[in-house]
Amino acid sequence: MKVSKKFIAHGVALLCYTVPPVLAGSEACPPERTYVPSSKEAPDATPHASGMLWKVERRGAPASYLFGTIHLQITRLPPAVALALVKADRFVAETVLHRSAMTYYRRQMLSTRAPNVDSLFEQPFRKWLLDLLVDYGVDRQTALRLKPWAAFSLLSRPIPTGAPTLDQVLETMAKQREIPVRGLQTVAELVAALENIPLSHQREIVMDTVCNRSLIEQQARALTDRYYDQDLSGMLKVSMRYEASNVAVSRTFSERLLDDRSQRMLKRLGPYLTAGNAFIAIGALHLPGEEGLLQGLEAQGYRVTPVY
Repeated sequence: MKVSKKFIAHGVALLCYTVPPVLAGSEACPPERTYVPSSKEAPDATPHASGMLWKVERRGAPASYLFGTIHLQITRLPPAVALALVKADRFVAETVLHRSAMTYYRRQMLSTRAPNVDSLFEQPFRKWLLDLLVDYGVDRQTALRLKPWAAFSLLSRPIPTGAPTLDQVLETMAKQREIPVRGLQTVAELVAALENIPLSHQREIVMDTVCNRSLIEQQARALTDRYYDQDLSGMLKVSMRYEASNVAVSRTFSERLLDDRSQRMLKRLGPYLTAGNAFIAIGALHLPGEEGLLQGLEAQGYRVTPVY
């Protein structure tokens, strides 16, 4: 079995399912795979429209910092972010990718029995899908055994380069400075959230991701541009620009992988914020909006202030 480490990290770091309009002109993609402008407006991010690093404080505990991340390769942290991290007493990530967690994820990605890529997709679409998975570092025999959620969690982003991602840079820096590293969720919980997406929806998401292939990198660039501008409101709008013609598919995915996980992480932040002086790194799209962490923290009596 050949599955590269960068594939595993890439999949576990899944941010959200956001892909642009359909790639026209391919016999592998039926017309119903065309994405349409979203009928759901992006939630109002005000007063949290701008900022990626937030100071979180409440009387009786030292302040902590919440940093919104994105799955991109970087070479240097912004000074304000680096300073907050090196002064922290603990580093808290969404998920800690220790060796046993990666082994577990690798096992869960594959199935020798249906449903998997081999059983769910017919030609010519299956050949196109396999060719793409090979580009992502998965050999064809292994690709045929991938569960559908494992396939779309990889293909929903541009091909990874192998350079360290922002999350990996943060975790490595914390470990080098012997700052304790903790996770808000386990890999098993992330896998369960993906497994619990209805199989018919998983299949549609794979097809939509492949058929919208030509503009995935453009969509990623739009998110990245807004991220570098510390534009949380803009990131929300980009992420919600399109949805599947089967609206239930897009919304089920968003609820399971974004809203539900945001609420779970909000509950688990409590002990770290009570202890104080934590550096917390969570996907940026979990921060704004009605279901976001910033508004949730304010509802619990915390004051959140943008730093960067």
